Amino acid sequence: MQFDFSEPVPPVAQSQEPTAEAKQQEPAYNIQNQQLISLYDLFGLSAEERTQIKPKNSRSRRRMEIPQPKERQGRKSAKKEDERAPLDWREELMLEAAKKRKEAERQAKKTKTDPKPVYPVADARKEEQPQNLKREAEREERMKPVPFTVPEQGLPKHYKEGSLVTNDDNHIGYLRDLNGFKPMFHPLELSAQQGKRASLYIEIRDTYHHLYLNEADTLRENPALRQMLNRLYDDFTGKFGKLNDPKNLDLIKMDAGGREILSLERYREGKAVKADIFERPVAFNNREITHADNARDALAASLNKHGKVNLEYMAQLTGTAEDGLLSELKGKVYFNPLVGGYEVADKFIAGNVISKADEVQKFIDNHSDHEAAKESLAALREAAPKPIDFDDLDFNFGERWIPTGIYAAYASYLFETDVKVTYASSRDEFSLNARSRNANITEKYGVRSENRLFDGVA
Repeated sequence: MQFDFSEPVPPVAQSQEPTAEAKQQEPAYNIQNQQLISLYDLFGLSAEERTQIKPKNSRSRRRMEIPQPKERQGRKSAKKEDERAPLDWREELMLEAAKKRKEAERQAKKTKTDPKPVYPVADARKEEQPQNLKREAEREERMKPVPFTVPEQGLPKHYKEGSLVTNDDNHIGYLRDLNGFKPMFHPLELSAQQGKRASLYIEIRDTYHHLYLNEADTLRENPALRQMLNRLYDDFTGKFGKLNDPKNLDLIKMDAGGREILSLERYREGKAVKADIFERPVAFNNREITHADNARDALAASLNKHGKVNLEYMAQLTGTAEDGLLSELKGKVYFNPLVGGYEVADKFIAGNVISKADEVQKFIDNHSDHEAAKESLAALREAAPKPIDFDDLDFNFGERWIPTGIYAAYASYLFETDVKVTYASSRDEFSLNARSRNANITEKYGVRSENRLFDGVA
């Protein structure tokens, strides 16, 4: 087969709108206006043979699936479900259960993610404010100090400044202004548990003092009060533990006389046991002495039982008259007009003997025939220290025995203004307060540093 490609094939005139058959048989040309040939032309295949050849499908490029909205997918899936074969009753039940489970999960997720409605904080505070103000006003009224009702027989002797007490309304508080016009009750804000603890402690303390003073005054045992004290103590320790337990110390030490109550427990081998007053009297010796051989033994028995020189009791023990006892005890006891009775020498000739001598001298001036007082005055004069010459005295600022009035007079003279000097024994410290400042304080006697002035005057 020979082909001549030297001369171009003349173009066929085409109509403006060729038919489909003409489009099929229309030859193709290149850019040089030369007719193109195909493989069919090379192998000489006729048009009929060409139509019988089925070309293989070329590998088509995979189309990327475009994500469709959920609604379309849902419609497609619903359509597919409709086209499925009918289900039996078991599959329908399982499918229905799965749908309900998914719906429940969707609702739970929605509930979890949806923000809960929040009550406006400002509105809540605005509504709570009147209630808070009312509660605060009630609390202030409840905690306000009020006058304490004093019993007809007066306050108990063991009540002091800061003593814990219970008022008529069974509220717990402490006392103030006992030396004033009327004692004041200051309420304490305690929890219910602390209130019960404090109330029971107050009962123990008052019962203990009542028992001790009653037996000391009557010199007789009081079993009823002792039984009550034991019952209260056992009740307290059963509910709240020992008095000296750390959890009780804070409350008990709030009371002015709390340390004395802590001595109701003694420790033996690390265990707390009751003190002697729970078993027997301690205000007097209950082992009664009925006889003494001499005045000295009688004096010891009197001091042991009564805590003082009781000549009547000593006469009963010895069967000797009081004058005879005083004759035997001459130099051992002395008459003290300040107490209206006799005292042992160690107690009488002690302390400021010069001041005591002056008081005894005043008594003798009015009772010139009192021989016992004259003997007491002579003993005091003999015990008085010898006066020291003024030249031998050494005075230093800050001596605690010098009255503060002397310091105040000297400071007022030195600074040329009224100065008050006070001494705080708890801090062991003097302080000066001037009515007005002047150049003597700030310039003459003051010491200046780079930052401040030191003058020692408040």
